[in-house]
Amino acid sequence: MNISDLYKSSQANVVMAQANTRQINSASNVSPVENKKVQNSFDYADIKTQQKVESTQVQVSSLGKLKSSISDSQTAAKDLQSLKANASNEEMAAAANKMASAYNNTLKVAKEGSAKLDGNVDTIESRRAGTAMRNGVTGGGLSSELQNAGFSVGEDGSIKIDQEKFKAAAANGPEALRKALEKVGQKVEATSAKALDQKGELSTSISTLEKRAADLTNKTSNTSTTPEKSGRYVSPTEIANNAEKTIAEFNKKIKAGGTSAENAAKEFAKSDAAKELAKAGITQNQDGTLSMDRAKFKSAASSNSSGVSPALDKVGKPADTTTKPTATVATTTSTKEKVDSSAEARLKEQQQFEAYLNNKYQSNSKALSRQTLAVTA
Repeated sequence: MNISDLYKSSQANVVMAQANTRQINSASNVSPVENKKVQNSFDYADIKTQQKVESTQVQVSSLGKLKSSISDSQTAAKDLQSLKANASNEEMAAAANKMASAYNNTLKVAKEGSAKLDGNVDTIESRRAGTAMRNGVTGGGLSSELQNAGFSVGEDGSIKIDQEKFKAAAANGPEALRKALEKVGQKVEATSAKALDQKGELSTSISTLEKRAADLTNKTSNTSTTPEKSGRYVSPTEIANNAEKTIAEFNKKIKAGGTSAENAAKEFAKSDAAKELAKAGITQNQDGTLSMDRAKFKSAASSNSSGVSPALDKVGKPADTTTKPTATVATTTSTKEKVDSSAEARLKEQQQFEAYLNNKYQSNSKALSRQTLAVTA
């Protein structure tokens, strides 16, 4: 599965939930059972989105580990090249063993990452990186100088060093050995640098996955309660969570007391937002604070988020009673124009997704409804 398909598949459940909502909204005498189906669809979309977030983050972590191991190989290779002409036998042995250990670890990490058969991006990149490292470093074999110094290549491409042979070579021809170590260090560094190139496939895949993870996470963590303002799909569960936060802030202000709190409570009580939210399960208590019936609110949000969310945004932000009527009308018109514009953009996005998923998902809508009911049961 490529990265584009990963993102599109995460949108599939959202599209189906939105499609179910539009279908029910266009019908009359909607039963509680039908409303429950819509809510289940949105809840299922939340679950699937979170699964995609976790899967993407796991891939980012896997590729990050691989990139770190390659970076260690590059650093060790540089140290091998920087050996001084009068380096002792012990210094050459330490640098050679450090490079071999780092290089072998890179192959190990790449092998672990490519062992899965899921076809995900991290699996593909791990396999590609491991192959590139082996071909670039040991694919053409080792020089005779290194072989005489106890270097050998294992079946998995790893480098092994016979310490006794290395000591003998260092004692008999230290300059020749140092030059041989410098050359293998150059090969490891060049191969590592290519793998770590910011424009290379590994770095590009990591950046793309990180962005995708952020986009998916944003679907469930954005603090805006209004889909029109956030420019994205906002689930009823998320709207309810944000509603609780908004109500808590409003109640905190009211409980603080004072003229400001008293005015805020009175203005909200007579506002259109209070009437809209009352239908959605948010009511005002005698002391001016607000209470919410979460189940009722989520049901209202699933079928009328465009009405509930703007009303919720007005909680704690009552209109200025001194504002002139003409100014109020102008502001209201401007807000409506922004909402309409965003709604058109969102509808266009939904239509594009539905066109992509038409054959795959719309024919299975009944199956999806049964599955969502099972998930939330």
